[in-house]
Amino acid sequence: MRHGIGALAPANDTWTVLDSGKSFIKPKRNPFEPTVVNYIFREEPPECDGIRTGQSIEDSKIFRALFKDATQEIERHANIRFEEVDDPAKAEWEFALVNRHPSGVDNHVMADTAIPENKDKHGNPVDTDRIRFIRVYRDALPHQETAQKDPYSYMMGITNPLHEIMHALGARHPFLPDLPVDGNFRIVLSRIADPDSYRNFSRLPKDQQTKDTSIMNYQLKVVPTNELAGYKARLKPVDITFLQEIYGPSAQNTATALER
Repeated sequence: MRHGIGALAPANDTWTVLDSGKSFIKPKRNPFEPTVVNYIFREEPPECDGIRTGQSIEDSKIFRALFKDATQEIERHANIRFEEVDDPAKAEWEFALVNRHPSGVDNHVMADTAIPENKDKHGNPVDTDRIRFIRVYRDALPHQETAQKDPYSYMMGITNPLHEIMHALGARHPFLPDLPVDGNFRIVLSRIADPDSYRNFSRLPKDQQTKDTSIMNYQLKVVPTNELAGYKARLKPVDITFLQEIYGPSAQNTATALER
């Protein structure tokens, strides 16, 4: 078992297609001591006049429930514990619900994982090793009324928090080729002559480039309408192996193994 991002693993280890070589948190090396992530929730007030107070409250509930479910899913499989804190000074990660600004991120982006700038707006250096941002855009939240109109976006909205947390834990997009990435783990597609064909360079076969194989893929298969209400974001075997190779299995799994 490997503990610590950056060490090389055998090329035939399937889980290595997820390894970005970077993590927002340093894994513990003691299998009986979990890696602890202190996080805080932050919500930007709605900026759209058409958003009712009741809708804003519903947004908050959906946002927090999705992140709670995502962190619990990871804790079920890996030796990681997520703890919510009230004091921003004690938080290493921030789960943020943000508004989409016209001059900001492209409209197709539903969520992202960001490393803070190393300087504040006044040009003063800041501690970028402390807090990391995982953002979900308000207009990408999965509301029930969206499920029937646009089931694909609804399902993507549910998977976004788990996908982004996995990025912060060191996972990359497995469908991307082995090319340099920038500070936000984005592949430098300009290095490919034909960026639209980048999937052809992946170590992962095209028929495995869906969320049925890994939560870190983009493409997903829409489930039948009667199953949408119970749809949950779940890790796949390769995702679980990736986490356990780096952070170790969950304490529950370790105890079960010792009993055997």
